[in-house]
Amino acid sequence: MKKERKTKHLNQTSYENFSYEDTRYYGLWIRGKGETLETKIDPKRFQSAARYTFQQHQLEVINNRTSHYFHPAKTHYHDYCCNHFVDELRDIKKDWIENFKPLIDVAVKRIEKPRQLYPGDYSNLQMGISSSIAAEAWARQANWKNAQEYRVKVAEIVHGLYSQFIQQMASRVEAITVKTLTDHGMIDDHFDRNILYGGINKNTPVRALPHFSSHDKLYCIWNFLKHNSSSTYKSLKDRFSEVVIEEEFEQGQAALYYVKFSEELILDLIDGCSEFFKEYCALIFNEDYSQAQWNYHYYFYNIVRDEIECLVNPLGLEWWDDLD
Repeated sequence: MKKERKTKHLNQTSYENFSYEDTRYYGLWIRGKGETLETKIDPKRFQSAARYTFQQHQLEVINNRTSHYFHPAKTHYHDYCCNHFVDELRDIKKDWIENFKPLIDVAVKRIEKPRQLYPGDYSNLQMGISSSIAAEAWARQANWKNAQEYRVKVAEIVHGLYSQFIQQMASRVEAITVKTLTDHGMIDDHFDRNILYGGINKNTPVRALPHFSSHDKLYCIWNFLKHNSSSTYKSLKDRFSEVVIEEEFEQGQAALYYVKFSEELILDLIDGCSEFFKEYCALIFNEDYSQAQWNYHYYFYNIVRDEIECLVNPLGLEWWDDLD
């Protein structure tokens, strides 16, 4: 494409006519603001003046241009839908690692483990009423009962908190989905995931995406936890049998005790949904997640701004540092 570019542009000498506090000194040209903002970048000048080296995947995009200047595709980082989805899931993962998982660990540790009982602890043996054989039977029965009660208490805490996190996660994923699709005029005041999937047809392109199953699994678990019904249990078991326990479910029972919760399940759902939305945004909005991390105005502007800040404020002082 280089031979097709315009040859008339600023040379090195003319760039030196700009102050180092001027973005044009760094090959960054800005005109207008808000929705009328126009940005163009002289890649060669930008690399030398801003001391920034473009990576190969960036150069593949930048060099595919027909003019001397490169024009970023977007203005803001969040002008890319995929960044909204991935950032939300990144926050959910952080919440799991820093808050919920430690909370579960602490809650389990707070449940007092039952003390091991021995035949000598049996009061009837101590009083000479029962034999040692009876005392041994009592100890076995009492230890088994106490262990069962302990496991039930732990299960209530663990399953309750895992269930709460799954439902919170699914709600947050749906919220960002509804907002994004609303902003793009794809829905009005009604949403169900068939809209996201492109209709009820089982062969829609969305359902063929490599990580579609991660999003589908999250919704199947969520629906089962919300409704405690035979239909939602069947839907989950038929599609993702690995996440349900072997004991058969009866409608009306608490669904949270029939899901095989684990940290691995949580992390797989988060990471899988993140990949699904990257694929979804590529399909629906023609977005490339790799480009979405840098191909926007403020990516380049922030690099220049930081370079200028190092020159005019090398100590990194804030305005309050000048107050006397």
